[in-house]
Amino acid sequence: MPTGTALDLITRSMREAGVIGASQVPHGNQGPAGLDTMNGMFDSWNTDESFIPWRNIAAYALTNNVQAYDIGLTAAAPFNVARPIKIINANVILPSGGHMPLEVIDDDQRMDVFYPTILPPALPLKLNYRRSYPLGQLWLWFIPASGYQLELETDNLFSEFADVTVAFNFPPGYYDAAIYSLAERFCTPAWGREASPTITALAMNARLKIQSLNLDPPPLQWCNPHAFGIQRNVNGHGKTIMNDITTGRRFYR
Repeated sequence: MPTGTALDLITRSMREAGVIGASQVPHGNQGPAGLDTMNGMFDSWNTDESFIPWRNIAAYALTNNVQAYDIGLTAAAPFNVARPIKIINANVILPSGGHMPLEVIDDDQRMDVFYPTILPPALPLKLNYRRSYPLGQLWLWFIPASGYQLELETDNLFSEFADVTVAFNFPPGYYDAAIYSLAERFCTPAWGREASPTITALAMNARLKIQSLNLDPPPLQWCNPHAFGIQRNVNGHGKTIMNDITTGRRFYR
């Protein structure tokens, strides 16, 4: 697996795009501008589940009689973590160590809760995640009693490169996708380049490979052949002739 820094990624991508020569390195403002372009690309990937390489599962202690919690880098502990794009699954961890699944509800369902602040504190049954910014908000119903933990499954997001010296560490397949997708982004009027069919094809192929790994396979579906319908006719003797249009079988009734 290739290793290096953000500058190595930017340099290779600029060479592929033709922004700089094969033996040149970014100069002047090209490095910082390239870093902004690359961070923008990964920020965009964070909003597309097909680019997310894995998910995180983490548990957080809940506070007795506290219903809402901010979550994000500047939130109070223990929720001072990266703000999730969404909550995929959630559990309440019981004091005994058992897990109780929580129903993750959207904002409309939260607004439909008839008694949102039922007391006394109890075992939560529902979780609403409001994607406020810069901090998200977790809201539980019922209000939790003491001793419970909240277990959240969230997407593992790409971190922003603080500067060009930061090292990268990608799962298999992501290096090519990053190189050629970034090269595409350098092929704009701002960089004085136009994407070649080769760069576009390489970028698309590399992205499809990681997307095919990350997307869940479609659910298997089965349908009774007779659900497609039966063709009916009447023969000369007054009997109904029924044709199964999926198999070609004929039977009489």
